[in-house]
Amino acid sequence: MAKETASSSSSTSAEAKPVTIVYESWTPYKEDMDKIVAEYKTVHPEVTVDIRLHANFSEYLTAVKTAFASGDAPDLLAFDSPTSLANLKDQIEPIDEYAAKAWGDGWKDKFIHSTLADVSLDGKTMGIPMHISPGGLIWYNKTMLDEYGIVEPKTYDELKKASDTLRQHGKQPLLLGAKDSWIVIDTFQTILNDFAPGKQYDAYAKKIPFTDPDVVKAFDFWKKMFADKVFQDDAFSMTEYMDVYNAFIDTQAGAFESNGAWNLDIYANADLKAKVDATEWGVMPFPDLNGDGKAPPTLSTVGGYALSKSGKNKEAAFEFLKFMTTEKGLQIMMDHFLATPPTKDPVELTVALSPNAKANRDRIGEIVSQTAPVHRGIGNAKVAEKMYEVLSKVAYGKMNGADAAAEVQKTIDSAR
Repeated sequence: MAKETASSSSSTSAEAKPVTIVYESWTPYKEDMDKIVAEYKTVHPEVTVDIRLHANFSEYLTAVKTAFASGDAPDLLAFDSPTSLANLKDQIEPIDEYAAKAWGDGWKDKFIHSTLADVSLDGKTMGIPMHISPGGLIWYNKTMLDEYGIVEPKTYDELKKASDTLRQHGKQPLLLGAKDSWIVIDTFQTILNDFAPGKQYDAYAKKIPFTDPDVVKAFDFWKKMFADKVFQDDAFSMTEYMDVYNAFIDTQAGAFESNGAWNLDIYANADLKAKVDATEWGVMPFPDLNGDGKAPPTLSTVGGYALSKSGKNKEAAFEFLKFMTTEKGLQIMMDHFLATPPTKDPVELTVALSPNAKANRDRIGEIVSQTAPVHRGIGNAKVAEKMYEVLSKVAYGKMNGADAAAEVQKTIDSAR
């Protein structure tokens, strides 16, 4: 497991002055944060950590922006992808100087290289990476599928047939919390990576036009999925957390859910333990959508925990951040999320996994090895906002694929 460094305990002394630091985020769960703070208090009794946790990412992003605007900025915050990093970059203090002081000039060797790449911007490291947990997956209720004679779909036609069967039995098909832009972009980027491999990234970099015919095909296919009723009826009125999460796990109103590997945390949900244990769950990549016989790649998902540029106690905040992300706190979070840590040193789980949890954790590893993850998110916040706007219109039949791609292209052209 990750080893605690001497600095966490050696810096504590009887003369240490009391200090309060504020952590604001949507993750990890409250019970995990409570454990992390309690553990930290044993080595830093002089530090009070004020935790501001929000119900979901969208609520958090609004709240933290308001906090910065009102002068009530936290000392520590988080981002989930290059998209939200672009949204928050002006409020984040790069950690390079603090990390070198804590771990030495070769500190980057502590981490898997790709995780640092995902939390870096303009040559600066903007946070300590979160765990490795790919996006662009589909979770399914295997117990429900078995009841209706449905097997894991490998193609779009099979997914459409499964959706029709589920609706005939009063169940919803693929649940999508489309009120949240991040899951809409995750899902559409997965579709794009099937119809136009690599092209979206070249278009964001202004190497090719976003109006490329293969990109337009992806928009049209997004529209088709709604017309075919593959997504649930009220997708744009539901958040991923907690509307879709509860509809999938608690009420089991639908058989499929578009989400990432982080959904493994269902096995650590004490409130829903009876329902989780009574159901067999499965996880799969998106099926082959374009007919080439291959599933689209998953999305590289890391995100990061960051220092606030406006923080008043940056040294103390980084000490806590270090403890939370590379020491005892990392162990606590890995036991809950069941994910792969960003550090090169392994973190052995201290919790026992159910057979179903282990099978799905192993399955995610297989999917990643078979479909190497590609970049998740959109680095320019304005382009991401425009993408969500046009995808909403396309889903409702108010815009075609060509016009949607043209609108995104205009925003790319004007973006700095």
